[in-house]
Amino acid sequence: MGGAGDAELSREDIMFTSISRWLAPAALTVFVAGAVFYPVICAADRADPLDPQAKVAALVYQSSLARYRPYRDAKPIGWREANDTVNRIGGWRAYAREAQEASPAGDRPPPPPDETDKTMPQGHGDHKSR
Repeated sequence: MGGAGDAELSREDIMFTSISRWLAPAALTVFVAGAVFYPVICAADRADPLDPQAKVAALVYQSSLARYRPYRDAKPIGWREANDTVNRIGGWRAYAREAQEASPAGDRPPPPPDETDKTMPQGHGDHKSR
């Protein structure tokens, strides 16, 4: 009971407590001082809003639609060219292979419904007709 390990632990606790006693109020003081003086510092850079002769930056309007590009359909290709492309890549089997690779669960059938799962009552449930 009261070995050397206990003495070291209590010194660490004391040191942590003493540091936190002055560190927390100091940090709070710095934060509050910054919040109080920030508007004063920033106000020095701004023009007086009540002075009609004050120089301010020019107002610039940029429409949000200025860089809009309308959708354009891809150039259609002839049906023969489309068929040749499909034939060159492997026909319908290539598309089927892509679909299989995209969803690995596609080769398994869905699990059968659980008979004990009755999330919705059948028919009208428990209410009775009048």
